[in-house]
Amino acid sequence: MKFETDEDLKKEEATISAFCSKYGTDFTKMPEWDIDYIVHRQGKAECFAEVKNYTTRYGTYPSAMLSMMKLGKMNICSRYLPTVLIMKWSCGTIGWIRTEKIHGEIRWGGRKERLGSSNDKEFIIYYPLESINIL
Repeated sequence: MKFETDEDLKKEEATISAFCSKYGTDFTKMPEWDIDYIVHRQGKAECFAEVKNYTTRYGTYPSAMLSMMKLGKMNICSRYLPTVLIMKWSCGTIGWIRTEKIHGEIRWGGRKERLGSSNDKEFIIYYPLESINIL
């Protein structure tokens, strides 16, 4: 079950748009795919991108987190193209990291469980903020 709202998708698009504006690229939403976007320049694919918008300010915690299931899907994509995670915090800070640079501590965690969701609690990788490139 997907829990993304139209507002979530608008925020996601604003985040990828800022990233692509910085690097002179364009993006296309991947329909019904495990990864959010493909980033391209003049029609040539540059990378896959997963976008996360956090509800906390940058620096609130010493690490960022990502679902191990999502990291696994990103690793599969990185066999074909570089794959990045692009993040935006509630304060407006935007950062990014290549999949192969995500290293950290793996713990059981997640979010408050929602009705109809089977993966709100799962293994999460917590990686240091210092490993993130700030836009």
